[in-house]
Amino acid sequence: MATPPAPPKKVFVSGCFDLIHSGHVEFFNEAAKFGQLYVRLGTDANILALKGHHTMYNDAERLFMVQNLKSVHDVAMSIGTGRYDYIEDMKVVRPDIYICGDDAGGDALAAMLNDAIDRKAARKSWPKGKADADAPLAGISTLADKLSTSRLPYVRL
Repeated sequence: MATPPAPPKKVFVSGCFDLIHSGHVEFFNEAAKFGQLYVRLGTDANILALKGHHTMYNDAERLFMVQNLKSVHDVAMSIGTGRYDYIEDMKVVRPDIYICGDDAGGDALAAMLNDAIDRKAARKSWPKGKADADAPLAGISTLADKLSTSRLPYVRL
């Protein structure tokens, strides 16, 4: 009896993707080479809060455009808020690989996620009586625990 093929890797990207252009399409195409591509879009409200301006295309228009790219397996609006609005989405999608572009500051996030995955060892060094919620990046630690017990692969395109 043949072993069934392994399910495809889940590849996760996020961003505003307003004024979608050929660079975005190429980014999605390259990311999709690693597995099934899951895209999370920053909401109009979150972009306004972070960047201080309205998007050119609203949530529904950006969602429609990205949904219609053949390299995208799944797209939705991010459910979180703030700079790392997609953290909550990552808890749901549970990606195998996180990919970001040059402008996303992904090196810092990847380091935080991977440090959080290693947090069980670090917890031993916290002062006695400190609850996990008081620990630095406690929410990211929870994410890391849910994603994997090993390091989250990270690719910079």
